[in-house]
Amino acid sequence: MRLDNPPLDLEHISANVLTAAFEARIEQPIEVLDTTLREGEQPPGVVFSPDQKLEIAAALDAFGIHWLSVGFPAVSEEERETARRLVEGGFSFKTAALCRLLPSDVDATVDVGVDLVSLFLGGSDSHLHDKLRMDESTALDKIEAAVSRSREHGALTAFGVEDFSRTPLPRLLRFLQAAVDAGADQLTLPDTLGVLTPPSSRRIVRLLKALFPTTPLVLHFHNDLGLALANTLAGLEAGADVVHVTINGVGERSGNTCLEELAVALAVKYGRDLGFHLDHLAGLSDMVHKASGTQPPAHKPITGRWCFTHEAGIHVAGILSNRECYQPYPPALVGRQHEIVFGKHSGGKGVEYLAAAHDLPLSDALRNEIVARIKHAAETGDGTVAEEDILAWIREEASELAAG
Repeated sequence: MRLDNPPLDLEHISANVLTAAFEARIEQPIEVLDTTLREGEQPPGVVFSPDQKLEIAAALDAFGIHWLSVGFPAVSEEERETARRLVEGGFSFKTAALCRLLPSDVDATVDVGVDLVSLFLGGSDSHLHDKLRMDESTALDKIEAAVSRSREHGALTAFGVEDFSRTPLPRLLRFLQAAVDAGADQLTLPDTLGVLTPPSSRRIVRLLKALFPTTPLVLHFHNDLGLALANTLAGLEAGADVVHVTINGVGERSGNTCLEELAVALAVKYGRDLGFHLDHLAGLSDMVHKASGTQPPAHKPITGRWCFTHEAGIHVAGILSNRECYQPYPPALVGRQHEIVFGKHSGGKGVEYLAAAHDLPLSDALRNEIVARIKHAAETGDGTVAEEDILAWIREEASELAAG
């Protein structure tokens, strides 16, 4: 059974009672770019139709996203046409598209009309030398030429060093400096294999902010070690300006920084209102799961069906006494509600609450009998017991007691 939500009060969230005295602040302006329409197609077998992309884009626009990556225009004519439809769709967000350093890629990307051309080149030994078969001198020439070409078209231009987190620092700095010298408007830092940790993210971003103080730094972090969100928050604490995310954290391999988790963490833990309608997150999540043919894990933060569902007697008792006993933030923030279910670990408080909600009298003896029946039914059945069955048992036992 679902519990009604009390009035939403974000000024008093008990999750911050102790931690607020110890955590860093994020005070600089932040922009969030969603790259679901590009990264979300990189898992094996996932293809979004043009109509699905437009539907997801419209939902992200209603959510309040600041930037949308419309894809990789050089991939195909269909990709370019869809990108054009997204650019010309009348949405409020600004648009970006990924682009290799090839002149033809730059021209194709500029041609679709995006606000930002996002150039990239591999910087680690495995990417630069083994994959691209390129020496550093050639790479520097290509960076300068591509950034200049994009800027000559009048487009905002970002340059990112793919696999920057495994790139030797002197090379990384040379590549970034070459891009800035050529006129790059942003510098993107892709942790392509998700190998950063929060301390290293924080230190690297601080270093780069000191070296490139007037150029916005963009975080594009992957989740191979489950650290994408933590690394992103550490990078923001260090002064990064823009963050790339995906709905459900979908993306290559283990995915990317998750939009839902980042948006709620910034609101709850850092008190940042970025203009997002957080109650849209569940709908966004469902939409992308359906489009990508995936199923949401029940324990997924924010959108998982177990997030606000309670069975254990001690948890139910706590929630019924004070919702903050077992909630880091009010479920109403993300358009959800607490729910009580019944099973092996249920206790008397949940049964009492269910009976009272249906105006059924319940003695201590009857309550204990019902709890025992719930536990037995859960252990011998599928693990949960329907409310209708419990109400029937209460009425049945009450009738027998009255008759006896």
